[in-house]
Amino acid sequence: MRRGIGEGLELGRMLLVLFGVWLTISPWMFGYADNLSAVQVTITGALVVLTTGASVLFGPVTALPLWFALVLGVWTMATPIMFGQFGRSFSANNEIVVGLLILLASAVAIGSRARMRLYAGGPDPQGAAGQTSLW
Repeated sequence: MRRGIGEGLELGRMLLVLFGVWLTISPWMFGYADNLSAVQVTITGALVVLTTGASVLFGPVTALPLWFALVLGVWTMATPIMFGQFGRSFSANNEIVVGLLILLASAVAIGSRARMRLYAGGPDPQGAAGQTSLW
């Protein structure tokens, strides 16, 4: 296996944990815990952390937890836009930016996982037998 193939997956997972923790504590740190979206943001952040943990546990079997994290990123980003709150408050802008970052981190992790599985398969046993290679 090539060196550095799994680094994107590890980086994506670390960023997902960081952004999930940020979402979980940001309403309480910045004083908008009385906002209606504070509970939703806290639960979504905790779910991002849990899905990342599930990705570590079930990573060789399925990429479903990473896809769920991607959906949570879209949800976090879209919620203030759906309710017309963007641009008005720190909480809405925080959700949009962190949701986009969760979306990007999970996409990096999904892509890196797919690339790892591609390289883990080894050479094609019979498909390329007898063919001339340009490399």
